[in-house]
Amino acid sequence: MKYEGRGEAPPHPNMNENNITYEWETEPDRDAFQRIMVGSFFNCYKDIPKEVLKVEADLKEWLSGHFSDGFFEMLKEDKNLRLVAAKVDRVPVGYALFDLGQCPQQIYISEMAVDPAFQRRGIGKGLVFSILKWFPIFEKIVLVTRKSNAQSCHFYPSIGFQISSYIHEGYDPELYVGFEFKIQRQ
Repeated sequence: MKYEGRGEAPPHPNMNENNITYEWETEPDRDAFQRIMVGSFFNCYKDIPKEVLKVEADLKEWLSGHFSDGFFEMLKEDKNLRLVAAKVDRVPVGYALFDLGQCPQQIYISEMAVDPAFQRRGIGKGLVFSILKWFPIFEKIVLVTRKSNAQSCHFYPSIGFQISSYIHEGYDPELYVGFEFKIQRQ
């Protein structure tokens, strides 16, 4: 049975692959998710000059502010957002925030982060494709990342994504790049 609703989590159980559990989060642990986000993004951006990132504050402070200002409010307000956590022994080590309402037949990865201590173990790939096990009705997954984020620009093609023309209105194509993964139906 295919789940077609977008306002609720689908009626499927959590998944476990290689001792990593992928779970829907409805009551996320704020401190754990902020730690993951700040650590992961700091790892990606620490060697990039602040002027390239257009950040004036301390990078960790800026990242913490980004997380606390909007993350949980977005989850409460937007019924199309889904948060999937990757957990080891019930402790969050990564997450992906998916938007199911940006475009029909597309899943948008709004944000993804994996704790640097758990990177290069397949968790990011597991997070990206976990959504398809719950929502097999979509035709593609899309995202936008900064061109200066070398980790993302390497990671997504390594798991089958292609550079695409997908980009948000108002984003500078000199600074951002879109990626997409077309879902192959059998």
